[in-house]
Amino acid sequence: MEGGQWLWPPVEVGHVHVIPGLTAPGTETRVVTLSLKPLVVEVENFLSTEEAEHIISRARPHMEKSGVALKDVDIGKAAKEFRTSSQYFLPTTRDPMLEKVDARVMHLTRIPITHAEYIQVLKYDVGEHYSAHHDFFDPSDYAGGGVLGGGGSYRKAQGLASNRLATVFFYLNDVPSGGETG
Repeated sequence: MEGGQWLWPPVEVGHVHVIPGLTAPGTETRVVTLSLKPLVVEVENFLSTEEAEHIISRARPHMEKSGVALKDVDIGKAAKEFRTSSQYFLPTTRDPMLEKVDARVMHLTRIPITHAEYIQVLKYDVGEHYSAHHDFFDPSDYAGGGVLGGGGSYRKAQGLASNRLATVFFYLNDVPSGGETG
């Protein structure tokens, strides 16, 4: 237990946990420890090809340039200095396929799905990027509330956003090179 929240015990790099029946009855899903600090695990074959294609097709018509929440020290800089992707926050409610994905995420992370954001679908064209950043924030860094690129502020300045406890990535396609996240 770390901070009162259950986490997958990392044991050591390369350690494998097997979860029976996570993706379908009679299947086994492997959770492989890639890093101890920070804890990074790879969940093999979590999404089916059909689920990945469904996410892409649902998000495609709604994709817009990604917004950027700027720290006070960065206000006045162009959004493209930090992020050039497109995104859409895909609701998972009233979609039986995505509700099943949510249930698996909840089972995997042991965190109630009510604590999750919608699926943030990101698209990077060749040469696009998101500069190095953390998936957590110090609210005092955003007192000025600088937000570029539309797309809804994280509302950090008002204290209405929460830090992420965990980030679950779904890679929806494969590329010959690039695409990695550190």
